Amino acid sequence: TLNIAGDRYGSLTTSVRLNGHIAAPDVDTDGEQYVAEVTIPLVADSGLWLQEGFTARGEAEVNNPSDVPLHVGVTWSKASQLKLPSGWPVTLPEAGQRVTMSLDPRTGYTVRDAMGNKLPELTSQVVKTVVPEPVPPGSSRTYTARGDAALVWQIPTLDPWI
Repeated sequence: TLNIAGDRYGSLTTSVRLNGHIAAPDVDTDGEQYVAEVTIPLVADSGLWLQEGFTARGEAEVNNPSDVPLHVGVTWSKASQLKLPSGWPVTLPEAGQRVTMSLDPRTGYTVRDAMGNKLPELTSQVVKTVVPEPVPPGSSRTYTARGDAALVWQIPTLDPWI
């Protein structure tokens, strides 16, 4: 995860991976103890930077001021229910521990534990009722998390330098 901080958006993160080899830095042969420049080739596959996260319980209006769709997530441990903006109910089964799922269809609605491990049994139960309902760019939508569930989301940003 690459993190940057600035005045306009605050802290932003993006997931990156190495995209080539890291060249050896210059050697300080004179013993001046300078800091050498090192180029690390990285690629962010999503192309998005994410602002600091929000969490809400109950009914929550999720605003998306960005230029790309915003997909919320949900976290829960006890059997709960999530109501999407269309009114569609999503059943969240008993998990026995705090788990998280993104409503971004690119994730396959994979349920993960606190360490990020996939939980196939829970995922197979949740995918029976979940449907994608992102918040369109420049819009807001209302989601309702009932029981033990909480909504989680981050506003996506295409270019943190603008």
